[in-house]
Amino acid sequence: MNFQNIKQWSTRWLFSTNHKDIGTLY
Repeated sequence: MNFQNIKQWSTRWLFSTNHKDIGTLY
């Protein structure tokens, strides 16, 4: 795995989690 790939995946996952949390909270 490439470090860049991991970074991209992590960012995407974090963004998805944040979006999910926002949708759940509001």
